[in-house]
Amino acid sequence: MGDVGVTVGYATNSDTSIDDTETGIALTYAAMGGTLTAGYETSTGAKDGNGFGVKYAMSLDSASVTVGYSSQTLTANHGDLTTAGDSDIVGATYSMSLDADTTLALGYQSAKDSDSESHTQADLSVSRALGGGASVYLDLRSLTGDTAANADGTAIAFGTSVSF
Repeated sequence: MGDVGVTVGYATNSDTSIDDTETGIALTYAAMGGTLTAGYETSTGAKDGNGFGVKYAMSLDSASVTVGYSSQTLTANHGDLTTAGDSDIVGATYSMSLDADTTLALGYQSAKDSDSESHTQADLSVSRALGGGASVYLDLRSLTGDTAANADGTAIAFGTSVSF
């Protein structure tokens, strides 16, 4: 189909306790120096619902930017929802190389579900390759809003990782 990529999926699970069918389609198009992806899925069975999402990703020299939006219409018995309806999420990420060995990534997400609970999440991640498969990292996350566990606050993680 020219410059448009199409992905179609179908999955079914039928056993004694679950009878679910999921179908979906995603379209990908190269646009404005990046990639635009839009998708739709529907699910019937134990977790009835449908969803739509759109994402745009673009590379800029030594950086990349991704923005996205998704909306799902879910039943009241889906996860911890007590009210059927729409749940929406909008987010963005920015990642860049500061030099050959150091990467900085920023992320933002805002979500609201059909129970009118919402949260905002901001992320910062810095990693530095040390050579020989070793690296160090620092991750920060700030979470505010209505969450199932009322987990407002800031989390900090730092450490090292080694790849063989």
